[in-house]
Amino acid sequence: MRQISEKVLRVFDVVWNQLNTKKIGDSPSNEIATVTDAIHLQESNIDALQATHLINQVTFRDGLPIPDEGKIVQTSGDSDRIQFQPNAGEVWLFIGGDWLSTSGTSNMNIQLTDADGNTTLLFAESTSGQAPLSPALYGAAIYVTNTLYLYANITSGEGRLSTAFVKVR
Repeated sequence: MRQISEKVLRVFDVVWNQLNTKKIGDSPSNEIATVTDAIHLQESNIDALQATHLINQVTFRDGLPIPDEGKIVQTSGDSDRIQFQPNAGEVWLFIGGDWLSTSGTSNMNIQLTDADGNTTLLFAESTSGQAPLSPALYGAAIYVTNTLYLYANITSGEGRLSTAFVKVR
């Protein structure tokens, strides 16, 4: 019979006991991140790292879409806004969306913004109708997190912005 070392017992106390009220279906990303982010990548933490890996696997935190965790975010108006900013510990894949002008011709930029306020332009649309937003056109996946999120910059007019996401972590 394998003896449980003091180190393993500490891992169970730190990782497992703090998460024991959560169910796999709860998608407890924020709680998992809070508990596991402090684990150092070192040999003495091998048991904690293995426990973290197992927890991530069974809660579908493996980079693939999590079942039943998709959403469409719709915002409207003429002001700049955070379109979608996940909770801490979550990662979402931006699938696509559209910009629907509701005031004649409108201009809108979609950008990624980081925690320091830096931005990068993803889409720039000018339309009097509806314009699709498709990351697939660029052949690259766009992931958003709590510190790298989707921001809408309305430069003129107004409209409704619809964006679709699937949770991957």
